[in-house]
Amino acid sequence: MLKLYLHIGMPKTGTTYIQNFLRANNNVLKEKGYVYPDFGVRFDAVGANRNAHFLVSVIRDENKKRLVGTEHEIEDECFEKLYGLFEEYPNVIISEESIWNSAERKRDKNFWKNLKERLESHGISLKIIVYLRRQDLYIQSFWAQQIKESRFSDTLQEYINSSAFKRAKLDYKQRLDEISKVVGKENMLVRVYEKEQYAPPQKTIVSDFLKTVGLQYTDEYTELERLPNRSLSGVYLETMRELNKVGIFDVHNKYVQSLMKTVAENNNDIKSISSNEFMTSEETVEFLAKYKDTNDAVAREYLSRGDEGLFFEELKVSDEGKHKYTSTDYVRVLAQMLVVQNEQVCELREEIKELKEENKQLQSTVNWVTASFPKKVKRKLKRHIKEIFSRKKTEV
Repeated sequence: MLKLYLHIGMPKTGTTYIQNFLRANNNVLKEKGYVYPDFGVRFDAVGANRNAHFLVSVIRDENKKRLVGTEHEIEDECFEKLYGLFEEYPNVIISEESIWNSAERKRDKNFWKNLKERLESHGISLKIIVYLRRQDLYIQSFWAQQIKESRFSDTLQEYINSSAFKRAKLDYKQRLDEISKVVGKENMLVRVYEKEQYAPPQKTIVSDFLKTVGLQYTDEYTELERLPNRSLSGVYLETMRELNKVGIFDVHNKYVQSLMKTVAENNNDIKSISSNEFMTSEETVEFLAKYKDTNDAVAREYLSRGDEGLFFEELKVSDEGKHKYTSTDYVRVLAQMLVVQNEQVCELREEIKELKEENKQLQSTVNWVTASFPKKVKRKLKRHIKEIFSRKKTEV
């Protein structure tokens, strides 16, 4: 039986680490009849290891017009390569976390039907892998990430009350049912993003993933250094949120993000979101109550559980340290950003000074070497040297 394992997230559940692990260990996977392919296509702002992105890619021209035809051409090319892989490997793994919450929105309402039919026409069975994260932890992590990347300026509660919040697909029962209605519940491999629930004995996200696709974690695999996708926190996140409201920063937001990250790291205030940092205890309890019944249903119907529930991790909520920041707090952060910026400017000045000295020495050498050259040749040579120096300044 040919099987395509499609890992669809959800976002903020270690997807990047899983993808990087599979890519790094592809040779080991191949020896076992599995492959994590590179289809050779790249998309703007999308990591190369997100190899299933072709299923939901959105491509636009320089005028922001969507190129639907190009999207379908790339999709067709990737499917042809996919079919070819099954001639050598009975199991193929592909991954793209945005499929969880945007597959139909980026393609059409028949996304799952079209995908299933396309695979079945080549005798390929579709298996869906999805990791679920407790809703309060997911939404805080997602919101903080959007602020860090200058996409949001709303408070957490403003975001939760907005229309954009609906795209998060936090009613897990409803989302799983939408997919399983087409692909079949027996083809839904639902896992929980909690260390306590990972497969033993290693109890890591990658050992759990491997077991989900029918493999065991052994010493053959190379474990990667876990670099968490960390978020700003505390006053640094709040300052960034306020800065996101200022339109003047739009064209410089990457630089502002870099400054803020440096300042936060210098003050050891950048970390993974693993607790209810941005919700009060009352808000957390109220938020999770909305999903209790549907979470319990997921546990019963997709994990064959009794009354254990979906999530086991203890609810850790403390209102200590949660407060509104003052203008003085914001000024301190901005002052720290200015200090970092000044340090960077000083470093650039030193680099420019060194380049000028190099140019001066080069010009002196050229003058000595070309003293007997015709004037026309000397002019061309000097012009060429100036162009090289100009490019080096631009790079700096």
